[in-house]
Amino acid sequence: MSYIPLQPKHPNNFGIIRYILAYSILISHFNVLSGNEIYWPISSYYRVCGFFFMSGFFMYGSYDRHRGMLNFLRHRAIRLLPSYLLVVLLFAVGLVVASSLSPWNYFTSPEWWKYLLANISTLNFLEPALPGVFDNNPEMAVNGSLWTMKVEWLLYFSVTIVMPLVLNGKLKAWACFIVVFGLSAIVRTYCAEHYLLTGNRLYHTLEIQYFGQASFFYLGMLFSRWLPCIEKQKLWLLPITFVMLLAGEIFLNGSLAYRSFFYPVFFSLLVICLAFTGRWGRWIEKWENCSYEIYLLHFPIIHLFVNYNLIDTLGVMLL
Repeated sequence: MSYIPLQPKHPNNFGIIRYILAYSILISHFNVLSGNEIYWPISSYYRVCGFFFMSGFFMYGSYDRHRGMLNFLRHRAIRLLPSYLLVVLLFAVGLVVASSLSPWNYFTSPEWWKYLLANISTLNFLEPALPGVFDNNPEMAVNGSLWTMKVEWLLYFSVTIVMPLVLNGKLKAWACFIVVFGLSAIVRTYCAEHYLLTGNRLYHTLEIQYFGQASFFYLGMLFSRWLPCIEKQKLWLLPITFVMLLAGEIFLNGSLAYRSFFYPVFFSLLVICLAFTGRWGRWIEKWENCSYEIYLLHFPIIHLFVNYNLIDTLGVMLL
């Protein structure tokens, strides 16, 4: 199958889909932090998976345009790190006003320095909390969204290994991406089963973080490769994937095999069909897309609303 890398101006609705997913994640975190139960039809886990699918979808063409490990990683760093580092520094410094410690004790605390270094290096799990900040909130982690960054970079490094083999003809792209998806789904199922058996949270972390997201990421790579074919079939793929997702949610929701193997395929197909069907979301292209910044900022802002008891008066109305 011939492949033409997706160009930045290729008409699509991905911009509005990013906003929908970012808003969906915002609602999920708002419910967790505030104790509310605002309904949203997209399950919380797959809101993040949608972003990883789109990331993988664009990485195939991105690597083709920015070949070489250093060139590719430098391009990704320029795109992602400025906003990420600004958010880490902004709240590390600014949340001194919400800390129960004095400014001197706050900035000289080993916990503050550990937080700063851990989050700058994207290893936020090493120190997710700041000293004296949000101690009385349901969740002490300052920014529960940042865990995705380390997974994103691990997947980028995997691209620098896989893509040279694909582009040099040593591996068939479609076969390679399907194998990676299948292995990720198998390991994800294994981790899910062992988490249920043992209660060991390491299995749960591996399930929902790297292996869960790798399956969506490489589905994105695969569908980017197959984009011409999918575009030709999108008018019948769109209703079929919607019906399959609906049926799966009703009848197979508790099945690990369905969640690991079938749901990712149907969900990803639905996203890509929506992205290339009609012009329903292209009106938003007149503005710079800031869904990534919304994703990075919303968690600590909701924390502040909860911390200062602003949810009842302002929070729900803002949603």
